[in-house]
Parts: sequence; structure tokens; C-alpha cells
Amino acid sequence: MTFKSIITIVLVSFLSMQAFAQKPVKLSSDTTTKSFDYSGYTQLDVASDFHVNVSLGQQDAITVNANSNLMEYVNIYKEGNTLFLRLKKNTWFKGKMILDVQLSTNMITDYNASSDAIVILNTPLTSDTVRINCKGDAVFKGNITADTLLVNAKSDAEIKITGSAKKMTANLKSDSEFKNRDFKVQDLKIVLNGDSEAVVTVTNTLDAIASGDSELRYAGNPSKVKQIAKGDSDITAIK
Repeated sequence: MTFKSIITIVLVSFLSMQAFAQKPVKLSSDTTTKSFDYSGYTQLDVASDFHVNVSLGQQDAITVNANSNLMEYVNIYKEGNTLFLRLKKNTWFKGKMILDVQLSTNMITDYNASSDAIVILNTPLTSDTVRINCKGDAVFKGNITADTLLVNAKSDAEIKITGSAKKMTANLKSDSEFKNRDFKVQDLKIVLNGDSEAVVTVTNTLDAIASGDSELRYAGNPSKVKQIAKGDSDITAIK
């Protein structure tokens, strides 16, 4: 065994021992509130169990309510035009986590949610282009009106929206859901696989591919339909 190999093994063993040695933080039952001052962003990237309520068309304000001994691990920062909400890396917690955020700003058009994050729009969002990316049990809810809506969801993510879009492109994977019959799309292009589900209203054109036990149900009687259902997947028109 070479000297380099020995050093690598020792380093990996040391890091593993450090990880196991770190005890989880037992979360307190009392809470505290802290404000953060950021502005000039149009994208939001949320992870790690944050529950975020977003109000648009208002002055910039960010308020976090969290377990008293959790607040020191809250990491909110801005890079470019993206606001990030995170918990510090390599930390573990025990008990009921409280991690609620009230966020007000003028406009956010791009949303990324992961790792059990929940993002809720308290006010309707109207924009030329809106992007929603969800993964890892994340949830996104809101009312959206857009010329173009771009959706990516995977790993048990759930997107629940109302409103409308002229064009929508969606890619759903790994048990993700977009079950929104009340959301109306003129032209929809959608790909589903890995047991994903979608329900939507389409009024003009539909281009759909489903595979891996996925299911698409669509209302609206579109004038042009192109569909491919593979394996046990299903694409069905509903009234």
C-alpha cells in the first residue's frame, strides 16, 4: 500500500469519526424572531425545511421565526440576483423544527425549492416568464399568470397552482405531482416518468410523453394532441 493510499484512508476515517461524534442539536420549544436586510433579487432558492410565505409587490422585508437555538444555524445570503435560504451544512437536529419565513419583495419570477422546503405565494404572480423547480419533497403553491411557465419537478415534489399560462413546458420525474385542473394552459409540452402525475386544462395544443407508470389527465378539449404513453403509463382526456 502506497503512502498516498494510507493518507487517504486515515483522512476518510477521521472525517467519518468527526461526523459520528457530532451530536444532534435538541431543538428548544421557545422561538425567536430575526430580520434580514436584502433587496434587488428576482430568484429564490430555498432548502432545508424552510416554510416561506412570499408577498410580492411590496417593500423588501425578510423575517424568520425559528426555535431559539436553531436561529444561529440559519444562513440567508444573496448571490447575484438570487436569494438563498439555507441551514448551515453538517448540522443535525432533534425535535420539532420551527422555521417560518415571511418574505416581502417587489418581484420574484424564479423559484427553486428542495429538501422539504415549502414555498407559498400569498399574492398572485404575473410575469412574462416564470420558472418553478422543485425536488426532494418540496412543495410550491400559488396563483400564477404567465406568458411562459417552465416547470421541473422530481423526487416527490408537489406543485399546486391556479391561474393560467399561454405556453407551459413541464418535466416531471420520480413521483412528482402537478395536479392542477384549474390551471389553464393554451399550449402544453410535458414529459412525465417515474410514477409522476399531472392534471391540467389545455385549450389549444398538447404535446405529451409519459412513461414509467406516470399519468396525465387533461381537460379543455385541445384542438391538436400529440401523445405517447409508454409501458404502464396513461394519458387520458377528462371532462
